[in-house]
Amino acid sequence: MSEIEKLLQNFTDQVSNMLNDEAETNEEVIEKLNSTINECSLQVSVLTTLPFFTHDTLLALKQVLLYKGALVEEIDYDTLLEFLNNLIQITSFDDILKTFTVEDLQMALKSPIVPLVQSACLIVSLSYPKGILASTIIFDILLDLYFKDDTDIIVINEIDKIWYNLSTDQLLRDNLLKNNLKLLELIKKKSDPLPTVRLLNLLVILLEHIHSVNDFNTSLFLWSKEDTYDIFNKDILLFLHIIKYYTQWFTYVSNSKQFWLLDFLKPVILSMGKIFNEREEHPEIIIFAKIYLFKFFQKTSYLSDLSIFKALDERYLHVAIENEFMDEYLSFINPEYLFQLYKSIIEDFVILTPSKLPIIRNLISNENTFQLIKPELTSDSILSLPFPEQMVLLQKVTQYEYSVKYLIFSLPKVMANLIDNSDNHIIEPETVQLRAEAIENLLKFSPEELNIWYQPLKNELIKIRHNVDPNKTVQTNVASSFVQ
Repeated sequence: MSEIEKLLQNFTDQVSNMLNDEAETNEEVIEKLNSTINECSLQVSVLTTLPFFTHDTLLALKQVLLYKGALVEEIDYDTLLEFLNNLIQITSFDDILKTFTVEDLQMALKSPIVPLVQSACLIVSLSYPKGILASTIIFDILLDLYFKDDTDIIVINEIDKIWYNLSTDQLLRDNLLKNNLKLLELIKKKSDPLPTVRLLNLLVILLEHIHSVNDFNTSLFLWSKEDTYDIFNKDILLFLHIIKYYTQWFTYVSNSKQFWLLDFLKPVILSMGKIFNEREEHPEIIIFAKIYLFKFFQKTSYLSDLSIFKALDERYLHVAIENEFMDEYLSFINPEYLFQLYKSIIEDFVILTPSKLPIIRNLISNENTFQLIKPELTSDSILSLPFPEQMVLLQKVTQYEYSVKYLIFSLPKVMANLIDNSDNHIIEPETVQLRAEAIENLLKFSPEELNIWYQPLKNELIKIRHNVDPNKTVQTNVASSFVQ
């Protein structure tokens, strides 16, 4: 018998003894069981396969989860669930179902015992094939749990993992989007905050697997302009989640190239712009929603079709020097859009000061706008900034080939200042990190490109990461060789 078999058998024996001798079960027994559970979890976590059937171990785990003895609260359920998760990861799903049957899983999901519900969710999330349980009522139970206000957040997180892990399966998606469509539409219609937020999260996960307009249910995935306004007027916090939901669409469109979705997003974009434009009548927009709306507008500006953002700008944002949000606009709007439409504003408005750094960093990220602001980026202007702000700037400058070439060949004093920390004056953690990132960014370029700066940069990074000065180490080694 292998060591792991002995260990699992020891766990099984301890569980059996605990159940058979309830009167003898005391804190010492539970403490010993917890220790064994922890050791089992650690040992199983490093395995990729098990050469033997684990029915007895799974059964013992199941028995502990169902245990209702006087000392039940002393059991380390977090580690027990880790053990279960590690074990079922390397056990065939057919074998798992021999111990945890579909009926067991259904009963566990309906249990008021949170660890028991978690264990069922763990098993369901590892379904193989992924749609094997799609025809059971398990997913009806999961949806019921998911949309209940009083469901423990731990359980909600586990159910989210199920949606994420299994949503690639067509059978599951059909179960959710067809068999349970009425339920989902009812949740949407009622607009109760917590269930609606969870619905939004589920829809984002499902959206990633919709690849044609024929599979896209507009009545479920889209909120009408009227409904959006209604939510905005009644519950600003829920409105923020609506903004976040649509903001996530942009990432999906960009990654999947499902550009047909933009036809549905265009009215949403203008609706959000109109709401932002009503900020004088609704000051809560600025207090609560501005950061979310600006993130949404930023994503809009990066669409390949710049005319979509142009329509938003002309009707509702009004990019202009006199606009009260001009600094923020220049900090998040796609620099290519700014270059094409507002070149003169960039040339006239942008100067290198600490307060303008968010703008400068944004404009550095595009070669065209970088060329416009390059006259502002002189050695004197950069070195006049406080050192932390210098690092904020250089961390961005060192990310792009065009700006790195300018830094290396035109700003030698800035390079020298970046490298020099001989008096150990750089101690503030964030500044230390930004400086390290800037040096690491530079070292991604070849020694030939970095030229004379390569070795000093490499030595300085060693000092930062390992607290060792290579120059002093070399000197020490040389001195030692003479002594010998």
